[in-house]
Amino acid sequence: MLPGGNFLFEDTFESVLMVAMNVSTVAYCLVPIVLLLFVLCHRAMWPVLNRLLFPVARFELIRNRKALAAIGSLCILAGLGLKPATLEAVLKLF
Repeated sequence: MLPGGNFLFEDTFESVLMVAMNVSTVAYCLVPIVLLLFVLCHRAMWPVLNRLLFPVARFELIRNRKALAAIGSLCILAGLGLKPATLEAVLKLF
């Protein structure tokens, strides 16, 4: 302790210094964990995506412009939180 110093300030400063020195260590340790979680989510989502994408390819929805426009409009309206009556009005347009 320095003459006239404060124990509380000195302990706090040392604690902050220790935390600052360990931030990079924590980041290096978290990188593999984050990558493994990403790979796990990727492996878990592919069966779901396959079940959605194969029927789209089989029924050729990409070539069917009216169906694609209707699906896109419904997705946009659902994302905006509009009521089902509005969705029905949009479906009548197609």
